[in-house]
Amino acid sequence: MSTYKLLYLNARAGAEVSRFVFALADVKYEDVRLDEKEEWPKVKPTTPTGTLPVLEVDGVQVPGSGPILRFLAERFGFAGSNDLENLQIACLYDVYADLLQKLVLCLRRRMNPEKPC
Repeated sequence: MSTYKLLYLNARAGAEVSRFVFALADVKYEDVRLDEKEEWPKVKPTTPTGTLPVLEVDGVQVPGSGPILRFLAERFGFAGSNDLENLQIACLYDVYADLLQKLVLCLRRRMNPEKPC
């Protein structure tokens, strides 16, 4: 049985859909939520690309929201049943990622309108 550890900031953005997949599949995992100012600077150099989220599967680290989500969907039986369905799912994910990025940009501007994003 594989072990899973999901690393992300103490936020719901880039790793939230992966958390939903773990819950939907009823699979236990370690949900590591890092403090952005205290913990993340120390952990960053230990990640493959210096970015989050990172999924650790049996000790192997894999970065990136999209690749992680696709891996979990396939592993837990939520992927499409053929290439065309997988393409449609990938398109939906890209729309979600684009909207999330725009939302974060808007929130940053609203929180600090004088500081460029």
